[in-house]
Amino acid sequence: MELYNSSSYVRSAEEDQREADAWLQKVAQLEKQYQDELTAASDDPEKKNAVVRLIAEEAGMPPRLAIGIMNRPIVSLINQYFRYNKVNEPAPADTSASRWTCPKCNTENTGVFCTACGAKRA
Repeated sequence: MELYNSSSYVRSAEEDQREADAWLQKVAQLEKQYQDELTAASDDPEKKNAVVRLIAEEAGMPPRLAIGIMNRPIVSLINQYFRYNKVNEPAPADTSASRWTCPKCNTENTGVFCTACGAKRA
């Protein structure tokens, strides 16, 4: 009699909750660690995005249950980071051809989305 079949295994709600809690605790620690940088970058979208990117990369991809938890601004920003950036592909070489200026806010960017206003590259 087979007790565990990997193709039909379904994670329990408790496992999902433990994973989400551990991730959120790690994010809280990173947010505290980078609080000075976040405060200093509050008026500069590019600097703020750089700090959020650092926190997101250290925290890793949010687990399923954490995606719906938006009561902390940093969690929302991390979710946006992973939603709008290709996290499993290497970054393209930073060449002048990959740079573009957002037509909405005139911010210079290198990714698919504007770091200041979120507009998609045309």
